[in-house]
Amino acid sequence: MIRRIALAASLALASTPLYATTYTLEPDYTQGVFRWSHLGFSNPAAQFGQGEGTLEFDQADPTRSSVQVTIPLGSLNTGVPALDEHLRSEDFFATARFPTATFKSTKVEKGAATDQLKVTGTLLAIGHRPS
Repeated sequence: MIRRIALAASLALASTPLYATTYTLEPDYTQGVFRWSHLGFSNPAAQFGQGEGTLEFDQADPTRSSVQVTIPLGSLNTGVPALDEHLRSEDFFATARFPTATFKSTKVEKGAATDQLKVTGTLLAIGHRPS
């Protein structure tokens, strides 16, 4: 009886990953989108491409997963060239001095759908954390 329990426990552990799997994000296939409120009248969006980073995915408990991405700010694109240049200027991201931003997750939760996760984190840009 004890041998059966030990065998069953061994098989269960062998079929369940004990550690998170590390995935390297490929820059050619990594992009992000963000939105903001503009004076409460509109919600413009911008996207970036060529992000680099890692995803630590824990299949047994996805809420223990984490993500870290370096964002090349020069790739920001709103679809409005004048706005893109303004976002890259010293008024906003100062991309000439600070060409990248870094996002690091602090919390991963279940999302609205069963196959989605909600990721919260810290964005480090312009050499400091946002206040």
